[in-house]
Amino acid sequence: MPDTSNGRPGTIPAPSALQLVIDDLKMRDAPGTVRRVEPAPLYNTYETALDLAVRLRQQVYDHNVPVPRIIFLDMDGVIVDFISSALARLGADESCIIPGDWHVEHWLDITTEMFWSKCRGHDFWAGMAPTPEMPEILRIVESMGLPVRLLSSPSDDPGCFSGKYAWLQQHLPAYRWKLVLCAGNKADLARPGAVLID
Repeated sequence: MPDTSNGRPGTIPAPSALQLVIDDLKMRDAPGTVRRVEPAPLYNTYETALDLAVRLRQQVYDHNVPVPRIIFLDMDGVIVDFISSALARLGADESCIIPGDWHVEHWLDITTEMFWSKCRGHDFWAGMAPTPEMPEILRIVESMGLPVRLLSSPSDDPGCFSGKYAWLQQHLPAYRWKLVLCAGNKADLARPGAVLID
């Protein structure tokens, strides 16, 4: 496949190249097909969800990782802009963000209890904006022709689940029946045959 990225990592292939990726994925399970599998690490703490989706698709195309059977997309921070909503609730803005530290309470020097006492209620969860990257992330993972499920680990706020469901009804109604709730560690779902983008 020709390199359409011009050497820029994370650049999304042109539509014609994208169709080649889709066609290749379909052909790979054809009888008599031999798949070269050389597992490569996919996890990078400093990588954005969009970067990871692009790299996953490219590594599957290059036969560097096995074709997964399912893709899990976390909601908060991947397709839902949790950070902006939390900061607004706490009267802060993005200037307080500490790169590499994803605990908002650390940025504002408040307790975890204080953080969750403000970030709760049906309207808080339902009123979040989608991330700017959401449409592109969905386009990439859906183009792979694999099952895609949204993943969430709701807080103990009674309005959390109802708010997230309302968010899906408004922004991604086709996914409202594809939400997987996780009561434990979401990373447990990242296993052979399954990819988690969190």
